[in-house]
Amino acid sequence: MSIDQLPNEVLCIIFNFIDDGCTLSRCYGVCKRWRQVLLMDGVEDRWKKMCLKYDFEPYTQAFDRLFKKYKKERETAAKKGIIPFTVKCAYQDHYIKMRDRYCRHCQKIASKNLYFALIGYHLCNECRVTCYPLSVVSKTVAVKYFKKDGITDESLLRSGKPYETVKNMSNTGHLFRLQDVEELAGGLENPSVKANSDRLRKDKHMVTVDPEIDFVKL
Repeated sequence: MSIDQLPNEVLCIIFNFIDDGCTLSRCYGVCKRWRQVLLMDGVEDRWKKMCLKYDFEPYTQAFDRLFKKYKKERETAAKKGIIPFTVKCAYQDHYIKMRDRYCRHCQKIASKNLYFALIGYHLCNECRVTCYPLSVVSKTVAVKYFKKDGITDESLLRSGKPYETVKNMSNTGHLFRLQDVEELAGGLENPSVKANSDRLRKDKHMVTVDPEIDFVKL
């Protein structure tokens, strides 16, 4: 028996086992029937389960109003036999918003979007420094540890390597990926670069991570 032959009730049971927000979102776009099943009773419960799993539970009057509004819209659509293409679910909206504030490594929730384009992950400021090989370092730190290997302010800025410009009050700084700095300094095959990199990682309490294994997938 193929999955297309399963009754809606069985599909509902299968969908209830999904504990990954990305997978659940993709299920909506598979086909009209799957979207219809996902919009049956329990759509908010599924996304609420996702929120609870990561402590995303909202407690605001604004959320309660949105919850009631979306519920009414779904009920009205159901009575008319309409299957909306865009799923309106208050817990899903909340999950997506909070997901962007969730550090994939230490699992802390921030007050702003943590996506950092320089490394391509959602990490808090601390984990951006300590998660090697994704670690970023300031231009000042890079020059301090790799100056003997030929790293200068000018060589970094003219290297063509990507960097992030950050502003703090009236000061402007630049962040680079540590791996790029190591490469510019001659690579870890160079004993001097390896020694300086080890010293930097020790001083900054860096840990080696594998995003596929050590990062939470939302």
